[in-house]
Amino acid sequence: MQTTLRFRVSLSDAVASEAWRQIDILRQIRNHAVRDYYNADYNDQPSDYDQHKRLKQWGNRWPTFAVPSQHAAQQAISQIHTDLDGLEERRNNGYDVGRLHWQGRGEFRSVSYNQPCRWNVDHNTGGERFVRFRLEKIGWFRIRANRPVPDADEISEAILKKQKTGEWYLSLVVEVENTPAKPGLDEIGPQDCVGVDLGITNYIHTSDNLPVGTLDLSDEYERLRREQRKLSRKERGSHNWEDQREQVAKAKRKSSGKCLITSTN
Repeated sequence: MQTTLRFRVSLSDAVASEAWRQIDILRQIRNHAVRDYYNADYNDQPSDYDQHKRLKQWGNRWPTFAVPSQHAAQQAISQIHTDLDGLEERRNNGYDVGRLHWQGRGEFRSVSYNQPCRWNVDHNTGGERFVRFRLEKIGWFRIRANRPVPDADEISEAILKKQKTGEWYLSLVVEVENTPAKPGLDEIGPQDCVGVDLGITNYIHTSDNLPVGTLDLSDEYERLRREQRKLSRKERGSHNWEDQREQVAKAKRKSSGKCLITSTN
């Protein structure tokens, strides 16, 4: 069974700038591949393998497309076809689905690798709190090791993502052995379940007699409205607009985080 380990990472200004530049180029490659797919005849639409082979041709025509790792570009294209399969499955189940949309700047926020030769892990940092990690074509950065970081050959996929708040995170997919199997419904009894009711005096009340009080998010909502007003006064797409959009995302995260903390206490 696979599990994903998520780490906060610290990138130097140069590495962060290069990573974001390459992610934006991958967005352009992704958009071009989507257009290439839909412009083809219905009975001759390309597979992910067909579009992988076209990457070199696209790179010769648009040299910018050759800047990121070609493996990462293939991963971005493969994700398109995974999404297309998901749309087809929903369509077959009777849902009214549309098409994949063009993604604007800032909407595509991650880069993915699934071959161990594309990354390196350096545990020899002189301390246990940080580990150095390298991604192909991006460079070295530090992982905040709040848990053990696996060796390079134990990782099956690495995903670097910039959150809307401006923070960077690295997700590492690893294999986990001896994972308990999910029990069947016939193996679950009433004693294994907890009932949750929405209330008036309390926000929720459980069958274990655990009350959760009503949340007061007035301060958080006021801050969010204030940050959104500031955003509306910025020129869309400008550097100041991007910085303020991060402030809006942080305000949203604070209110949702307060909900999560209250519900888990």
